[in-house]
Amino acid sequence: MSAPRFERPEPSAAEARAALLTVRDVLRWSVSRMQAAAIDFGHGTADAWDEAAWLLLWSLRLPLDRLEPVLDARLAPGEIGAAIALVERRCTERLPAAYLTGEAWLRGVRFLSDPRALVPRSPIAELLDTDALSPWLDDGEPVGRVLDLCTGGGSLAILAARRFAVAEVLGTDLSADALALAAENVALHDVGDRVTLRQGDLWAAAAGERFDLVVCNPPYVNSGSMAALPA
Repeated sequence: MSAPRFERPEPSAAEARAALLTVRDVLRWSVSRMQAAAIDFGHGTADAWDEAAWLLLWSLRLPLDRLEPVLDARLAPGEIGAAIALVERRCTERLPAAYLTGEAWLRGVRFLSDPRALVPRSPIAELLDTDALSPWLDDGEPVGRVLDLCTGGGSLAILAARRFAVAEVLGTDLSADALALAAENVALHDVGDRVTLRQGDLWAAAAGERFDLVVCNPPYVNSGSMAALPA
């Protein structure tokens, strides 16, 4: 005969609001809440601790990389309520944290993020942020033109403009909604003089044009599989 299963307590949001006092308290509760909800990660965070810290610091309007100095700071009831509400939305609505906060970070660069485009994340960003592409580009001439196919929210196009100081960058996408978000990110980073956006399917928006570098991070999951993914 097996031993009875031990049921771990899971305090409600209302109980948490009444009992929690410090940043450390809210962080600990948030991690436990996400673990209990079986949240999946990968949109900029690796685990419940990282994501809980991100959401908490964001809700408090604090630097996202400075948790330790404020861990024992006492929070006002309104601050606790706002942080708990954000975590509850993450757990119940299963939206990525980037959609809840309206922003995502890629290679230390902030981008606006919402459901109009996938959350920016790509190994190509690391290539653009380092000298990894030099063997193919270092021919004595500066990179003059870059094409970002399937630009989505525009993150790779903008990173390319930041990496190659004199390059003209073209970002294309089939989705008008994604391009609208990309335009907001282009304006945010003030690169509208060098980043152009066009609507079209893959090469159609750049037919007949030549580029020094082409990058592409397409939406490689179909809609049926996308709907079945854990959140």
